[in-house]
Amino acid sequence: MQLLGAVLDTGAQRGATGTPAEILSRTETTLNMQPAVGTAKKMTGILMGAETIDQHGKSFILVLPDVSVYDPGMSDSLISAGRLMETGYNVNFRIPNDALTVPSPRIPFLFTEVALLLQTISL
Repeated sequence: MQLLGAVLDTGAQRGATGTPAEILSRTETTLNMQPAVGTAKKMTGILMGAETIDQHGKSFILVLPDVSVYDPGMSDSLISAGRLMETGYNVNFRIPNDALTVPSPRIPFLFTEVALLLQTISL
């Protein structure tokens, strides 16, 4: 399985990337952001375009709503699911067919490179 584009993150404050090719323009702002690990730090505000796929498997560039941030230390780009939904996008998740599940009395755990893949983003 080949993964394409950024990770759709339901906990991200806003979009973020460490990939210069995803910067469409700089916003001339600096935002104080709290990464998942470590202390808060200032990050450059950007307009971000992330490559993803639609429900038909066709690749396209999604221009993220609102200001995103650039941090050259990031290994993956993040798309904020919450920001998309706040601006009217319909975000659908689907568990990949090749995910392995481990039985659990309460919650099935998924083991795959990405447990949830963005399958559809549409207005």
